[in-house]
Amino acid sequence: MSECIVCRIVAEEAPASFVHRDDVVSAFLDIRPVTPGHTLVVPNEHVVLASDLTDSAADRLFAVARRLEQTLRQTDAARADGVNFFVADGEAAGQDVFHAHLHVIPRFAGDGFSIDAAAWRGPQPSREELNALADAIHDAREAAGPRPPVQRIRPLALGVPVRGDRILVMEGYDTKKRQWFYRPLGGGIEFGETGEQALRREFREELGIEPTSVTYLGTLENLFTYEGGRGHEILLIHRVELADDERLLADALEVSESNGVTFTVRWLPLSEARSRSARLYPEGLIEVLDTTE
Repeated sequence: MSECIVCRIVAEEAPASFVHRDDVVSAFLDIRPVTPGHTLVVPNEHVVLASDLTDSAADRLFAVARRLEQTLRQTDAARADGVNFFVADGEAAGQDVFHAHLHVIPRFAGDGFSIDAAAWRGPQPSREELNALADAIHDAREAAGPRPPVQRIRPLALGVPVRGDRILVMEGYDTKKRQWFYRPLGGGIEFGETGEQALRREFREELGIEPTSVTYLGTLENLFTYEGGRGHEILLIHRVELADDERLLADALEVSESNGVTFTVRWLPLSEARSRSARLYPEGLIEVLDTTE
């Protein structure tokens, strides 16, 4: 068993009251809340400092925190007057749990919580001093260069709804290759979750439509490059039947992920995928569909 309490919580080896879980981050209520609704957003992978997070994990961490802020401010869950985001990164900054985490703290008029900013009332540095320090930080950052991405194999569940000779897929664009492409809907499989459960969750979150049936078809391994970065996925492919929804009568529709990213979903003719006039990923998907008809 891990000695990290956050890792134990993520692995469900220690209790927590979760408000969000996905394949990258989790969020749960603080057991010593500053105010009601005080939430911790953490990466599922053990990382000590927020500065050690990959760019994609950091983006996801903040996206989830931002959505929680909206919930705490705009719904009866809290009706907060404001929200503080707070990260203690390193022991000198007050970090006492050494797994990176972001506090989302609802604020209410007269709640009595404050962050002592006595240092802000000290002597103001000159513009020359500020410029010199800014230049030093900029030069150090440029010299360090970009961090290499953390590489890992991702398990995903993908679903393929079929309508006649068309399949429902998401549309994407790789700016490095300058190419449009298509791939089935779906997403990462969380710890303790089956492929079918993950697929049903993803369809609810992305389309807002509940699958009426999910049938496993096969597994594909996908090694690829996207936006200049390498990726490696193990994909569980499923045939999906969807409940009737008038939005699905359109050839294309816009949908939004939980992090606010909007993308297009369209009915792609299989003839375009077979002729490769449309790039359909992962490789081998058509063969899986053909062998299970």
